[in-house]
Amino acid sequence: MCDRLAAWLRTLLGIAADLVPPTPVQDRAADTWEPLVVVAELAGGSWPEQAREACVAMCAAGVGQDDESALKTRLLRGVRRVFARDGDPDIMRTRDLLKELLKDQEAPWAEYRNTGLTSRYLGILQMLPDLLTHRRGPRPAAPRPP
Repeated sequence: MCDRLAAWLRTLLGIAADLVPPTPVQDRAADTWEPLVVVAELAGGSWPEQAREACVAMCAAGVGQDDESALKTRLLRGVRRVFARDGDPDIMRTRDLLKELLKDQEAPWAEYRNTGLTSRYLGILQMLPDLLTHRRGPRPAAPRPP
Protein backbone atom coordinates (compact mmCIF):
# COMPACT_ATOMS: atom_id res chain seq x y z
CA MET A 1 0.00 0.00 0.00
CA CYS A 2 2.90 2.33 0.77
CA ASP A 3 4.30 1.83 -2.72
CA ARG A 4 0.92 2.51 -4.30
CA LEU A 5 0.50 5.68 -2.27
CA ALA A 6 4.02 6.85 -3.16
CA ALA A 7 3.40 6.18 -6.88
CA TRP A 8 0.10 8.09 -6.74
CA LEU A 9 1.70 11.04 -4.91
CA ARG A 10 4.66 11.18 -7.32
CA THR A 11 2.30 12.20 -10.09
CA LEU A 12 0.86 14.96 -7.89
CA LEU A 13 4.08 16.39 -6.40
CA GLY A 14 3.81 19.67 -8.28
CA ILE A 15 0.25 20.25 -7.09
CA ALA A 16 1.06 19.08 -3.55
CA ALA A 17 4.07 21.39 -3.27
CA ASP A 18 1.92 24.45 -4.01
CA LEU A 19 -1.03 23.39 -1.87
CA VAL A 20 -1.38 25.15 1.49
CA PRO A 21 -4.61 23.80 2.92
CA PRO A 22 -6.25 25.41 5.92
CA THR A 23 -5.71 23.40 9.08
CA PRO A 24 -7.75 23.64 12.29
CA VAL A 25 -4.59 24.08 14.38
CA GLN A 26 -1.64 26.46 14.36
CA ASP A 27 2.12 26.58 14.86
CA ARG A 28 3.95 23.29 15.39
CA ALA A 29 0.76 21.23 15.29
CA ALA A 30 -0.10 22.74 11.90
CA ASP A 31 3.39 21.92 10.60
CA THR A 32 2.92 18.34 11.74
CA TRP A 33 -0.57 17.88 10.32
CA GLU A 34 -0.21 19.81 7.06
CA PRO A 35 1.23 16.91 4.99
CA LEU A 36 -1.63 14.63 6.03
CA VAL A 37 -4.20 17.30 5.20
CA VAL A 38 -2.49 17.87 1.83
CA VAL A 39 -2.78 14.16 1.01
CA ALA A 40 -6.41 14.21 2.16
CA GLU A 41 -7.11 17.24 -0.06
CA LEU A 42 -5.57 15.47 -3.03
CA ALA A 43 -7.62 12.33 -2.30
CA GLY A 44 -10.84 14.35 -2.21
CA GLY A 45 -14.18 13.00 -1.10
CA SER A 46 -14.66 12.95 2.65
CA TRP A 47 -10.91 12.62 3.34
CA PRO A 48 -10.18 16.33 3.93
CA GLU A 49 -12.95 16.62 6.50
CA GLN A 50 -11.92 13.37 8.22
CA ALA A 51 -8.28 14.47 8.35
CA ARG A 52 -9.20 17.79 9.96
CA GLU A 53 -11.50 16.08 12.47
CA ALA A 54 -8.71 13.67 13.39
CA CYS A 55 -6.32 16.58 13.73
CA VAL A 56 -8.60 18.44 16.12
CA ALA A 57 -9.35 15.33 18.20
CA MET A 58 -5.74 14.22 18.52
CA CYS A 59 -4.38 17.68 19.25
CA ALA A 60 -7.05 18.26 21.91
CA ALA A 61 -6.23 14.93 23.54
CA GLY A 62 -2.54 15.76 23.68
CA VAL A 63 -2.77 19.30 25.07
CA GLY A 64 -2.59 18.48 28.76
CA GLN A 65 -0.37 15.45 28.28
CA ASP A 66 2.44 17.41 26.67
CA ASP A 67 2.62 19.92 29.52
CA GLU A 68 2.39 17.25 32.20
CA SER A 69 4.94 15.01 30.52
CA ALA A 70 7.37 17.89 30.12
CA LEU A 71 6.97 18.83 33.77
CA LYS A 72 7.55 15.24 34.92
CA THR A 73 10.60 14.93 32.69
CA ARG A 74 11.98 18.17 34.06
CA LEU A 75 11.36 16.98 37.60
CA LEU A 76 13.11 13.68 36.92
CA ARG A 77 16.11 15.53 35.49
CA GLY A 78 16.20 17.79 38.52
CA VAL A 79 16.05 14.81 40.88
CA ARG A 80 18.87 13.17 38.97
CA ARG A 81 21.01 16.31 39.27
CA VAL A 82 20.38 16.53 43.00
CA PHE A 83 21.37 12.91 43.51
CA ALA A 84 24.46 13.32 41.33
CA ARG A 85 25.59 16.43 43.25
CA ASP A 86 25.18 14.51 46.49
CA GLY A 87 27.35 11.57 45.35
CA ASP A 88 24.47 9.35 44.16
CA PRO A 89 23.24 8.13 47.53
CA ASP A 90 20.92 5.13 47.64
CA ILE A 91 18.27 7.16 49.46
CA MET A 92 17.60 10.79 50.29
CA ARG A 93 15.13 12.45 52.62
CA THR A 94 12.25 14.09 50.80
CA ARG A 95 12.80 17.37 52.62
CA ASP A 96 16.46 17.41 51.52
CA LEU A 97 15.48 16.66 47.93
CA LEU A 98 12.86 19.42 47.97
CA LYS A 99 15.33 21.89 49.47
CA GLU A 100 17.77 21.22 46.64
CA LEU A 101 15.11 21.28 43.91
CA LEU A 102 13.80 24.63 45.17
CA LYS A 103 17.29 26.14 44.91
CA ASP A 104 17.13 25.94 41.11
CA GLN A 105 15.90 29.39 40.14
CA GLU A 106 15.39 28.35 36.50
CA ALA A 107 12.96 25.57 37.47
CA PRO A 108 9.25 26.12 38.13
CA TRP A 109 9.31 24.43 41.54
CA ALA A 110 9.25 27.56 43.72
CA GLU A 111 5.97 28.70 42.09
CA TYR A 112 4.44 25.27 41.50
CA ARG A 113 0.71 25.32 42.36
CA ASN A 114 1.06 28.81 43.86
CA THR A 115 2.65 27.46 47.06
CA GLY A 116 5.78 25.88 45.67
CA LEU A 117 6.61 22.22 45.27
CA THR A 118 5.75 20.28 48.42
CA SER A 119 6.35 16.65 49.36
CA ARG A 120 2.71 15.91 48.52
CA TYR A 121 2.95 17.40 45.03
CA LEU A 122 6.33 15.80 44.53
CA GLY A 123 4.80 12.39 45.19
CA ILE A 124 1.82 13.08 42.98
CA LEU A 125 3.95 14.37 40.12
CA GLN A 126 6.39 11.55 39.95
CA MET A 127 5.23 8.83 42.29
CA LEU A 128 8.57 9.59 43.84
CA PRO A 129 8.56 7.02 46.63
CA ASP A 130 8.70 4.25 44.00
CA LEU A 131 11.23 6.15 41.93
CA LEU A 132 13.61 6.62 44.81
CA THR A 133 13.20 3.33 46.64
CA HIS A 134 13.62 1.19 43.53
CA ARG A 135 16.45 3.20 42.10
CA ARG A 136 19.07 0.73 43.22
CA GLY A 137 16.95 -1.92 44.81
CA PRO A 138 14.56 -1.91 47.73
CA ARG A 139 14.91 0.55 50.59
CA PRO A 140 16.75 -0.91 53.57
CA ALA A 141 14.52 -2.01 56.41
CA ALA A 142 14.30 0.33 59.38
CA PRO A 143 16.21 -0.92 62.41
CA ARG A 144 14.02 -2.61 64.99
CA PRO A 145 14.22 -1.51 68.58
CA PRO A 146 15.91 -4.06 70.89
